[in-house]
Amino acid sequence: MKRFIIKRLILLVPMLLVVTMATFALSTMSAGDPAAIIARAETGTNSQKAVELVREELNLNRSYPQQYVHWLEKVVRLDMGTSYQTKKPVSEELMQRFPATLLLTVCATGIMFTLSLILGILSALHPNSLVDRIAKILSFITVSVPPFLFGLLLLYLFGVQWKLVSVVGSAGAGAVWLPAITLGVSHCGPFIMLIKSNMLRVLGMGYIKAARARGIKERSVVLHHALRNAILPALTKLGVTFGSMLGGSAVVESIFSWPGLGQMALDAIYNKDIPVLQGFMLVVATMIVLINLLVDIVYKSLDTKISIA
Repeated sequence: MKRFIIKRLILLVPMLLVVTMATFALSTMSAGDPAAIIARAETGTNSQKAVELVREELNLNRSYPQQYVHWLEKVVRLDMGTSYQTKKPVSEELMQRFPATLLLTVCATGIMFTLSLILGILSALHPNSLVDRIAKILSFITVSVPPFLFGLLLLYLFGVQWKLVSVVGSAGAGAVWLPAITLGVSHCGPFIMLIKSNMLRVLGMGYIKAARARGIKERSVVLHHALRNAILPALTKLGVTFGSMLGGSAVVESIFSWPGLGQMALDAIYNKDIPVLQGFMLVVATMIVLINLLVDIVYKSLDTKISIA
């Protein structure tokens, strides 16, 4: 196990280097000319002279490789630059926003996994029952309806009709449940079907039939013998989904005015605030890499037959 973890940590270094290259390239080359936008915002004009002054001040007149090396040196020192818009350190802004997004993502993942686990197991144990039909309908709806429509519906019902939440949003931890339900339920469809199919496959195996033949109670067969093997393939998908929620919650955060990283990233895209956009992409990509590492370690601890190439 120790050898497995060391190998995965060594592989982490080139992987993170590729992440920094992709982050820099995507954010820099797709953002247009931020110098012209900043010059217009600060001086009211985007004349050639004003643009050149801004470009020189922000080191934007260097070549892309030089800018990347300079940026990477600062990132290694945990310095992600300064926001063009707020003039605050990007790391400070990320630290302020990250807890809100992490709270939202953890709650959404908990809701998604709990709901999927219950419906997936019950659907496998009782095919063609009412619960199975509800699970199929919910799965179809969640993969067909975009999260923003579901979020707007919830906001209308709970905010406008029943007046249980503020429609202009709230930063308190108690306000997280509505965006968390939106984000969690919108991702649960594939998980329900995955857990159901895994349970059906495992319940048909010989060792389950043998356990039943030995007179072991059905509850013990399901929870102690079948569930562990059925849930293993879902762990990898759970890690990927957690990462996608972490980086893809911008629309949900915007609908509910949740003060997280997603809303900050949308503002950065609108204002072409490259340092903030780079910081957001780097943090999210790094989190996804680390989550996948954690999932691999958990998977390995549960199934020792897995090896690393």
